[in-house]
Amino acid sequence: MAKRSSSKARPELEPLESRETPTALAGADPLTALASVHVAAAPTARPRPVAFRGLGQVTFSAPAVLSNGGLGLSGNGSGEALGIGNFTGQVTATISPDLRGFTATATFQNTSGDSVQATFSGHYRKRINTSTGTGLFIVTGGTGHFANATGRGAVLISPILPNGSQASQATISFHGLVRP
Repeated sequence: MAKRSSSKARPELEPLESRETPTALAGADPLTALASVHVAAAPTARPRPVAFRGLGQVTFSAPAVLSNGGLGLSGNGSGEALGIGNFTGQVTATISPDLRGFTATATFQNTSGDSVQATFSGHYRKRINTSTGTGLFIVTGGTGHFANATGRGAVLISPILPNGSQASQATISFHGLVRP
């Protein structure tokens, strides 16, 4: 085995002023430059998601037959939701030609004038005396407190269409999360 030398390491201090850093080379004060970098890079805190759960009643006008054979509906409603309070809203829905799927857009506006906008999509079931739609909603934006809101959750709409083609009442229940 080779003999190791017993020299001990001797730490030396290096003066910080003599390092060739970009700020030192540019002649800028290093502390000022460092502080401006940290201030500019400070992340903005996003609000935490809050529960978005509610129940409402919508009155749909009589359905219109669309050019593709599907059905188009529009309606107005009101209800109450955790996260937004009492609301009024508008819903526009399309039921697929085979009566098995639906899509919808909705705007829920609270008493303060703030609104949440969402899209819905899911499965539609037409029964002899009633029908239901179950699916997902995605929050696509809003106004006021809910400007740039995002979120998602589940939705149940029952009934969408009564037996026949007249105007109808529907209950919409939803639950999920929204990030204001």
